[in-house]
Amino acid sequence: MDYIGVKGVVRLKYVLLLRLPANFLFKYFQSDDIVFDFIHKVEQFRHGCLNPTIVINKEKGLIATFTSLTSYGEDTVPVIKISKEPLHLITNIQISNGQKLPTVALYKRDPEDEYAPAWVDFFPKIANCFSDDLNVCNLLLSRMSEKGWLCLAQGLQQLDDTEKPGLYYVDLDEELVRNAY
Repeated sequence: MDYIGVKGVVRLKYVLLLRLPANFLFKYFQSDDIVFDFIHKVEQFRHGCLNPTIVINKEKGLIATFTSLTSYGEDTVPVIKISKEPLHLITNIQISNGQKLPTVALYKRDPEDEYAPAWVDFFPKIANCFSDDLNVCNLLLSRMSEKGWLCLAQGLQQLDDTEKPGLYYVDLDEELVRNAY
């Protein structure tokens, strides 16, 4: 509820409602935007991909995340996404610029070409914004490979403006990208 800014009586309603099983919620409340978003985020953290992220600007909530948009095939499609997240929600650690964080992302298919070998975008969410369980967040962080962090660092060096949100294609060694996960 904090992530989407729901407060007051409406918050209480959803806190109680969202305790019900997901299949019940989806069946009877699928047109409710908050319920749909909740189910989506649960699925994202259950089935999404783990990606390396660092804090670019703590005050502005800017983060940088690395992934390869390859959906199938051998060719890598390395990208850096600069996005904004509500870092003020992180209460289990002290946040600073350059801080490494685990994100979980879902990917968007090209609506014009469902067989495209690469996704068109991805949507990373910081685990610490959704959980105060430091052990779980640290476990995710420990699962990141050093090569993933190296891809993120090398990709960021190629960006002219690391504080401009967007999706940026970067030129990285194919073998390094393949071994980043």
